[in-house]
Amino acid sequence: MLRELKHVSQIPGEPYRRWFSSQKLELIIWQDNETIVGFHLCYGTPCQEYALIWQFPNDYSHNWVDPGPMHPGLPKSAPTLIPKERSSIAQVVSDFQLESTALEPDISAFIHEKLLSFELAGEHCQPG
Repeated sequence: MLRELKHVSQIPGEPYRRWFSSQKLELIIWQDNETIVGFHLCYGTPCQEYALIWQFPNDYSHNWVDPGPMHPGLPKSAPTLIPKERSSIAQVVSDFQLESTALEPDISAFIHEKLLSFELAGEHCQPG
């Protein structure tokens, strides 16, 4: 179940950031007052992680999370988002519904609506 992490670092000049985590998903949202202005929903495995990103007003992207090279004795590289072809996220939508029951209802409903919009847009973009 998605649980909120405490003591999330905030970046001056950016909207307020909240971070939620479960065994299956990571959700980071940015809020301006109480309004969600962006989110990253990460899913998959540590070796094959993906991020679905939404930013206000209606900008979506689907990315592979490249963890970057790891060199012994050096700090871990920052992950890089690599654009990935749009694909079905039906399983992610299902996982989100199961994992989001502890979220505030308005946040859960908002994210779910955006995920459904992304999934429906993907269906219309598939080659026929």
